[in-house]
Amino acid sequence: MAPGSGSSASWRHGRDVLRHRTFAEVDHGSSYRAGYGAACQERYIGRVEVDGHTGRQSAVASSRFDISWPEARVSSEARLDLQVDAEDFDIRVNLDVREGDETVAALEWRRRIPRRLA
Repeated sequence: MAPGSGSSASWRHGRDVLRHRTFAEVDHGSSYRAGYGAACQERYIGRVEVDGHTGRQSAVASSRFDISWPEARVSSEARLDLQVDAEDFDIRVNLDVREGDETVAALEWRRRIPRRLA
């Protein structure tokens, strides 16, 4: 999405009858001008899904922010991957931060949390 182009959003949901999965998806973004001559862009994407055979559930999402000035360009992107089954919540979060084309920070958090079903 080019700076100054406004915003867009899409949302859909459905059922994959061959794979027995139900899902919902969202994709939203906007661009705008900010102080000190900055051009900003943001985008959010996500999908949740439930498998009707196994009961497995998932949520996958990302958010990205870009800021550009005449003399510099920076961005950050965070990604979530959550997988859930009868035994565990498996969570992974990644974060990348860039200045221009160079990655200045990249972090990953991962955790498996046992489910305690009654």
